[in-house]
Amino acid sequence: QRILSLAGVARGFWALARVILISAVVWWVLRGADGQIASLPDGTLGQSVSRAWDLASRLIVAVAGSLVVIGVGDYGVQWFRHEKSLMMTKQELKEEQKDEEGDPLLRNMRRQRARDIVTQRRMITEVPKATVVIMNPTHFAVALRYERGVTSAPVVVAKGRDSFALQIATKARRHGIPVIERKPLARALFKAAKVGQEIPQGLYFAVSEVLAYVYRLRGNAA
Repeated sequence: QRILSLAGVARGFWALARVILISAVVWWVLRGADGQIASLPDGTLGQSVSRAWDLASRLIVAVAGSLVVIGVGDYGVQWFRHEKSLMMTKQELKEEQKDEEGDPLLRNMRRQRARDIVTQRRMITEVPKATVVIMNPTHFAVALRYERGVTSAPVVVAKGRDSFALQIATKARRHGIPVIERKPLARALFKAAKVGQEIPQGLYFAVSEVLAYVYRLRGNAA
């Protein structure tokens, strides 16, 4: 309703502007012909008719010119309204498509979340095969598998942060996998190591100390 009322006010102003323009043109022509109008009764009938026709011709030309200007203005206004309506239509179409298909950003986020869930499920099934889980202590968890003579270096079988880190630790404890707290090492492994690949060489020494500790625990338990 507000848009309709504003459109009505705009049309009213434009109509008033047209009347004012034509009136101003007529006034301007008549003002410049004061002497000619005053001399209309003077002279012969033919002279009076000629003067009147000349004045009328100038009025017609002036009014016609103003009507041309008004017509151009009307065309410009209509063109602007048409282009604006097209822009609104395109935007409405985009919004409709967005509503039908869903926001692309949200759709991509949902897809990424689905991929993360699949990846986490796959990793959690690998935790029982791990040799040790290194934690920090609730923010990060990295599960490593190392078999002497089989793997040249420890391999990351799972890693996670926050709630998934707790899931990894819980799964490991249920299967008797040692969970060792090493805050800096857990953070470094989480950032630098990739699941399914060997740990970076720069972390060999720190991880070897943890593995040696785990082997000592197993030896004592035996």
